[in-house]
Amino acid sequence: MVNHDGGSRIQCYVIEARPKGGDKWVVVGSTKNLTYVIEKLNKGDEYDFRVKAKNEAGYSRPKKTLAPVLVKEPHIEPAADLSEIPNQLVTCRSGSTFTIDVPISGRPAPKVSWRLEEMRLKNSDRVTIKVTKDRASISVKEAMRGDGGKYYLTLENVTATKTFTVEVNVTGRPSPPTGPIEISSITSESCVVNWQPPEDDGGTDITNYIVEKRESGSTAWQLINSSVKRTSLHVSHLTKYMQYTFRVSAENRFGVSKPTESETIVAEHPFCKCYLQVIFSFLLKLCIKYIIKTSQLHGLFKIKYNDQT
Repeated sequence: MVNHDGGSRIQCYVIEARPKGGDKWVVVGSTKNLTYVIEKLNKGDEYDFRVKAKNEAGYSRPKKTLAPVLVKEPHIEPAADLSEIPNQLVTCRSGSTFTIDVPISGRPAPKVSWRLEEMRLKNSDRVTIKVTKDRASISVKEAMRGDGGKYYLTLENVTATKTFTVEVNVTGRPSPPTGPIEISSITSESCVVNWQPPEDDGGTDITNYIVEKRESGSTAWQLINSSVKRTSLHVSHLTKYMQYTFRVSAENRFGVSKPTESETIVAEHPFCKCYLQVIFSFLLKLCIKYIIKTSQLHGLFKIKYNDQT
């Protein structure tokens, strides 16, 4: 800042530079402010700088730096701008391609690395990583459910190491309902089918379950109910003594899972078998007693006959 403006308002400041040991001063810029950023200098070289003030009457005597200045790259912590990714969440349909593209900064230019959870990522047939001086991106094609999770972008330079997180949700069809399918309350006309939700919901809520049945001797599946909201269903209108197999599929807004099948059951009252077993047991006991009684009488008769002789 000048001590005296010469009676006229300062119009601007002119900045000049010359390489160390050189003779020629070169104008590198002008400004109305008291600071100025000089660009396009050679890193590692030394320069002398001087500043002149200008008013209506002309230029002041220049003010020179006390010693040559070594041009070095400034040290700025690495940073990533995630504002372009709402809620730091990327959603992708299974089989499609998703890309995380992030503006980055830092001086010196930071080293870039990507991780999915704990797995370090590299370029491959499905993964493409690109880095420029101001952006870092990763693309995954033919995305699968296993490609979802937390993606960590790490930026490292001499000043610091910073990590930034973006979550990816790959949506698709759910996995089959968790088995085994349990059949309970079996009668000659009905039963109750029970199952558990799928281990993988496909990245979105299960909307309904589809329950089907197949009679013995048939290869065709018959729809029982396609809008079951719970994990159990009372099935009626069965045929007495007919064998049945049931299967259940889960559905979300992206499609229907593969089914989970039950064991084959017979439509009959559970007490029928017990009743038959009781009758069989009773008859068996009667037969045994009869055989024993007959054997005893036969033995007694033989003894008496022998005594008479």
